[in-house]
Amino acid sequence: MSNPIDKFLLQLDDAIETGHGRWRAKCPGHNSRSRTLSIAEGAEGAVLIHCFAGCEPAQIVSAVGLRLCDLFPRNETIQSKRYNSRPRTDYKALVELLRHEITVLIIAAEAICNNEKPTEEQREALYRALGNLKMTRNA
Repeated sequence: MSNPIDKFLLQLDDAIETGHGRWRAKCPGHNSRSRTLSIAEGAEGAVLIHCFAGCEPAQIVSAVGLRLCDLFPRNETIQSKRYNSRPRTDYKALVELLRHEITVLIIAAEAICNNEKPTEEQREALYRALGNLKMTRNA
């Protein structure tokens, strides 16, 4: 059985590697003509995707015949559930979110350094990233 990143990349016919564990591709969620889909592999093997045109992850994965759970590695161990009256912060998910938003910021910074004017979709992605970063600061 292949890992999640390989399984996802096999569904895309135009993905190019842009760095270690990072790819860009045309987004299947909206039939883009340019590579608006950013793909990265998280530390735990999860696939991180972001469409700069605004497609939701569920829309992207369903367009290639996958489900959101296919973006995550299978955990074969059974863990006991601990019940607590207060909600617990999922720090692993928080770190993965931060990694993704940092990737969005890096891509935008590289574009600015190359004197490229960000598109409206890229600006919206930046605003979402900034909102998520502010949210995680308070977690």
